[in-house]
Amino acid sequence: MRAVTRVSSWLTIACCAAMLVVFGVWPDPPGHQGYPPTTVPRLLACLAALSAIAAVVAQRRAPRPAVVPVLVLSWISFGALALSGGVVFELLAALHIVPSRSDGPTTALRALAIIAAATMLHCTLGCRTSRHRAASTPDRRWSWWGYAACALAFPYLLLKAYWSLGGTHGFVQADALNRYFGGPWGALFAGWGTVIAAMVGAATALALVWPGGERLPRWPLLVIGWIGAVLLLSAGMSGVYGVIKTAVDPASATQGFVTGWVFPLVYGNFAAWGVALAATTSHHQHQR
Repeated sequence: MRAVTRVSSWLTIACCAAMLVVFGVWPDPPGHQGYPPTTVPRLLACLAALSAIAAVVAQRRAPRPAVVPVLVLSWISFGALALSGGVVFELLAALHIVPSRSDGPTTALRALAIIAAATMLHCTLGCRTSRHRAASTPDRRWSWWGYAACALAFPYLLLKAYWSLGGTHGFVQADALNRYFGGPWGALFAGWGTVIAAMVGAATALALVWPGGERLPRWPLLVIGWIGAVLLLSAGMSGVYGVIKTAVDPASATQGFVTGWVFPLVYGNFAAWGVALAATTSHHQHQR
């Protein structure tokens, strides 16, 4: 097991152990009955942590490439951790962009979960690399992850550009960006600011797989790639959970500034984009 994968393994175990400690110390924090629909039950987050620890231990004992049962357990653990890691909504609440009814222990639990999800994915992709193939040997079969991450930036990018140019389809009421995000500066950030961020994400994904991107500095690409992947997975996976939960239980829905079709489109896009960006960033890190 390469050093970078060993570090990811230990980070995953450390984050998952910390999740169990947080849950053990604060099993029922005040207000836990009033969480928004994007908050996965705390017990599920702890089960995800236990599963991830078992998966990492199995990975360390498995040959390269890892056997199918180990990979299946690893992918299930990654998905459960990513579902539990919606801390981006707490970050948005701290900036007074969206309302939140969370608390300190749950915020810590969700932050640890999304970090563990990213490191879990990095470990899992490392387990698919044969020990007989040199780490520096490029594998162009993985390029489609980067091209997919680049393409998946455009649904959100085009939607936000449409709204920023004055479009109102999908809004609950006209001028929703100004009303919901606290005036013109907030609307500018929520509109064109996110368009620029999506463009940076698309360009980073392309640079990670484009042959000419090998001439670019490595660490800035990895930092941007991992930060973008973590934020996308945090919003997308827990957002998809929230969409499913509100579809099953409409009473749990919270009032937003957009109509119903926007949520599955945006959160589903975020989840797929986050997985693709994390995969191409991880593979680039393993290969160089």
